[in-house]
Amino acid sequence: MGWALVVSFLIGAICALRMPVLIFTLIVVAVLIAYTGVSLSTGSPFTHAIGWGFIFVSVLEAGYVVIHVVAACVLHTTGQ
Repeated sequence: MGWALVVSFLIGAICALRMPVLIFTLIVVAVLIAYTGVSLSTGSPFTHAIGWGFIFVSVLEAGYVVIHVVAACVLHTTGQ
């Protein structure tokens, strides 16, 4: 699961470079629904499926936010 979290963070970071926040949010909701559905269909308990779904969504969002914060700091320090 560790690699899945790293990949989720990197996907969020890459999406932050070119994707508007509304479209990214819709994709994140789709990921949550898809992950929960697949987890439930493989026999995972509902609380585990929802819990891991929210963890993946949080990591995706963290990647998106980190890149925006870094970009804002870089632009602020360079005066652009």
